[in-house]
Amino acid sequence: MASEGEAYVPMTRQAYGEWRRLEADSGRPLLNLCGGLYAGPAGSPFMRKIMSNVERYDLRHETLSLADLQLRYPQLAGNDGDIGLFGLKAGFSLAEVAVAVAAETAVKHGGRLVTQTKIRAILPEDKGVRIITDDDMWMFDKVVIATGAWLNELLPKRIPYVDVQRLSVHWCPLRDASVYQPERFPIFEIQGKEFLFAVWPSIDQATIKVGFAASIGHLASAQCMTAGLSDEVLALTDDYVRRYLPGAIPVAIRHAVCMDGFTADRDFLLGPLLGDARLIVFTGISGHGFKMASALGLAASQWALAGGTELDYRSFDPERFPARRMLSRAYLASS
Repeated sequence: MASEGEAYVPMTRQAYGEWRRLEADSGRPLLNLCGGLYAGPAGSPFMRKIMSNVERYDLRHETLSLADLQLRYPQLAGNDGDIGLFGLKAGFSLAEVAVAVAAETAVKHGGRLVTQTKIRAILPEDKGVRIITDDDMWMFDKVVIATGAWLNELLPKRIPYVDVQRLSVHWCPLRDASVYQPERFPIFEIQGKEFLFAVWPSIDQATIKVGFAASIGHLASAQCMTAGLSDEVLALTDDYVRRYLPGAIPVAIRHAVCMDGFTADRDFLLGPLLGDARLIVFTGISGHGFKMASALGLAASQWALAGGTELDYRSFDPERFPARRMLSRAYLASS
């Protein structure tokens, strides 16, 4: 909660409650609140943002000197001049499990789940919104569109431009995985000299997951997605592991590459699309992460059923940007 911008703290706070509701409904544990450690120079924008959030929203935390940080967590290294802040109500969720449980629970409550079906078009018409697939057609009163980086492809004339970027995470082997288990190790974010670096506890008894709060490239279209990684990204990842995780072997042995849609201000697009209450868009997540999905799902359902939501999402209004028509796909493919 502490590491997000101020507009996201109420959303993240609500997400905790919604994750717990899903856990109670499904009988499956989804959150592990192992704590969150944030480190960096006291005057850095990253640490100033965190300190502002914990003070404004009265978030439970501890402030640590670099010596305190390294005494408590010898598994970590820091930089001279760093301070640490430990957030007591922080942790992680297993995203794939959470998605499966949410889908299963929706079906249990009467929802219909359609998988392996490519949406070809979203067409607002006089009588509603028509959805076209390869094999079928549906008509709805309202549609919640949460297609991530694919929104440019589906509504190119109606949306603000969303920059599609690639992101990566990496796994490195551990010399002693026991000291990096969630019972002994928190999620960790540190402001390095070049990038913000993130580390998650080990859950496989062998490796640790790391990544940067930075993209590894721009795509002309979501259709251009590739899973390749440059030697530069791999070398930088190994270098940061060497700097900050002395118990890890600084050679990543597994990688995952994904894509996300980034807005110009790196904030979400949430709400009716350009004044059309039938098109409710939830996209432009801009790398903020999965943790707020439960709160976003609640808001999407409220918008669809009641025309509004209980939290103030005006700062995420899609109308803060003008719609920007994309160049033709043929041109993009040839450029």
